[in-house]
Amino acid sequence: MKKSLFASAATAAIVLGALAPAATANAALATDASSNPQSATSEANVTVASDMLTLDAVPDFGFGTVAAGTIATLDNNDSVINNDGNAKGLLQVTDSRTATAGKTAGYEVSASMTAFTDGTTPNNDFVLHLASVDLKDSANANITGVKTNVSNLNADGTSKATVLANNTYGSARATFVNPEDASLAVPATAAQKGKAASYTSTITWTLTAKTAE
Repeated sequence: MKKSLFASAATAAIVLGALAPAATANAALATDASSNPQSATSEANVTVASDMLTLDAVPDFGFGTVAAGTIATLDNNDSVINNDGNAKGLLQVTDSRTATAGKTAGYEVSASMTAFTDGTTPNNDFVLHLASVDLKDSANANITGVKTNVSNLNADGTSKATVLANNTYGSARATFVNPEDASLAVPATAAQKGKAASYTSTITWTLTAKTAE
């Protein structure tokens, strides 16, 4: 089986970031068209995948500032450490493999999470909960009758949860952006008296192709 891995980050927040290429200004937009016609150029671009299965995007999760011993809901998708994640809360897979009777062989996306750390001491008592959210296809239309799996990630670095199990419908994307889409159980053991401690964790997302039956 083929596997593809991405790492994202969890902080009492959890985030993945991607940078867009810088745009180049077009001087033609500043010309005077009062006497002569004005023209300017732009572009259309696309990346075309063929007979491939790719993990395109994985989400970061940020939970803001909370008290120890509480449940924090998703606050943002910002990143505080360097990783593969994005600030849109997007989990996306492109499946351009040849379909048979409208179906591909399928795939799974699983996730695991390391211990949270403040840079000094690891703490594996945190638990990240991911709700079941809608899936959309490559045209951004809802995929009827299917969602991501409800998943609980323990901060132990070893246990895995299957977030997305795709058996039939090809490319799919999910977004975790609302407070109810993700939550973090913050243990009492994370408290440091008289101090606001920032914790981060790395989430590893693994895309595994299934074989055709």
